[in-house]
Amino acid sequence: RGDFQGSTHLVELETDALKYSKETPTGPVAELIRRIEAGKAKLEWDAKLGWLPSFQKALGVPAASQTLVFSKTSLQREHIHPGNPRAIFFNDAIYLGYIPGAPVVEVSEVDPRLGGIFYVVEQKPTDTPVIQRIDNCLECHASSRTMGVPGHLFRSVQTDRRGIVDLATGIEPVDHRTPFADRWGGWYVTGTHGPVPHRGNRMGDDFLQAKSTPSLGGNQTRLDDFFDPAKYPARCSDIVALMVL
Repeated sequence: RGDFQGSTHLVELETDALKYSKETPTGPVAELIRRIEAGKAKLEWDAKLGWLPSFQKALGVPAASQTLVFSKTSLQREHIHPGNPRAIFFNDAIYLGYIPGAPVVEVSEVDPRLGGIFYVVEQKPTDTPVIQRIDNCLECHASSRTMGVPGHLFRSVQTDRRGIVDLATGIEPVDHRTPFADRWGGWYVTGTHGPVPHRGNRMGDDFLQAKSTPSLGGNQTRLDDFFDPAKYPARCSDIVALMVL
């Protein structure tokens, strides 16, 4: 796992070979920005969800891809907790991050040449959305865990009941080889899966019971006992979407 997940060095992002911050992105978000600026695309503000639905529609990111993470592990960590999780929507090239009440929607694309490119969209009702490219996400998204280049990662962590990560218990990178028993710590998981255990829907002391009660938190079909799902485009954090992600 270590050889695949890690890298012995980081790529120099600003050399002539890459010029990460100076090169013009060519991914789908960059193309949408150009279309908006040229007057060829018009996004509409939604009274409930802000700019999120318009970006989902314009970029082809389905609401059915919704996954929900309650660990405080993002740019807007102060707005994330088990009662107000961060929703992540995705397709093959786009990730959208939405938190009810947070000041921005997080947008990331996989650029064919530059790798992960990161943007924020101000959640303000204006004629045109304010979209800003940012680089402070690279603190986590350009590391040994992303093979030394700007990219994306999925982690399983233990949290307390506020969503604060317990670093002493370790952070598990998740990919297609990760055993189910190690997946989805810090995430909500809905859907039936039989006796197969996972770490989703657990926080605080629940983790201490995991060995004696491996099914704890499993086979959840609704999340209403944790928070109000009506704040989100979908009412789930589907196990199939999590496996694809």
